[in-house]
Amino acid sequence: LSQLTFLVRTLSEFTFGVRELKSLLRMMQSDRDTRPRNWSLLMDSLQKMVNFHQEPEVYFDFNGSHHSGLVLPELPGWPTLKGYSFVTWLRLESLDDPMEQPNYRPRIFSFLTSEQAGLEFFL
Repeated sequence: LSQLTFLVRTLSEFTFGVRELKSLLRMMQSDRDTRPRNWSLLMDSLQKMVNFHQEPEVYFDFNGSHHSGLVLPELPGWPTLKGYSFVTWLRLESLDDPMEQPNYRPRIFSFLTSEQAGLEFFL
């Protein structure tokens, strides 16, 4: 059984969806006051799956120069009153200016048209 839990843990590094999680949780359920057989192995596997990744698997690394960032084609009708959503997690490693320019302000995002109309967020 320990080899089976190792296999489940290894496979979960690649794909482990809601269906698989529900199956694992069903195996851990009990009808009585006692835990099912091999509960501790299943719990250990589940805990290791959750704690596996310490860093994001995909990220963008911007060096802070003038042209570092993601550039999208102009959105039709921007700016608009209908609205858009932008969600992100940020990790700032340094607030120092890589180009050593005077009056440097770290820019978190810019949503601007080619005519420079839009929204920017600075620190």
